[in-house]
Amino acid sequence: MLLSVRFIYASIGILLAAVLLTGDFCSGASLRWIEYPKVFSTAKEKGKPVLLYFYMPGCRYCKTLDEQYFADAGIRKMMTEDFVLSRVDGTAQRDIAAEFEVMAYPTVWLLNAKGERLVKIPGLLEKGEYRAFLEYAGKDQHRTMDLRSYLRSKSRSKY
Repeated sequence: MLLSVRFIYASIGILLAAVLLTGDFCSGASLRWIEYPKVFSTAKEKGKPVLLYFYMPGCRYCKTLDEQYFADAGIRKMMTEDFVLSRVDGTAQRDIAAEFEVMAYPTVWLLNAKGERLVKIPGLLEKGEYRAFLEYAGKDQHRTMDLRSYLRSKSRSKY
């Protein structure tokens, strides 16, 4: 009896470890990414801006964005409520990366539902700045002030 209980606990532990190690549990995989360019019809339908995320496999900063930022419940909530999301592999879809002048990974573009470019974020912001960027973009603050001014105003309040 004792042996079978230990076997069950060990099996559960192995299964849990396997789920966590795949990265799907805590990465951007839990977000609903829509294929580019189909993202624009969904954005028009929902009346939301597009967050276009360019990444490259093997990029450590992209991995940080995926595993730490996108795993944050607050960030994930803002992304799903305020945007229509599209994720582009810069190595597999070089033509799209070139069209958006992506020179560094990760790069995040904010676009309106028509596909007009509003704000470009090359590289990785600090987590608090990324959260502030999502707030800035999702609440249409880009219409009244530039991103740097907004981030400066938020840094005084410590995000």
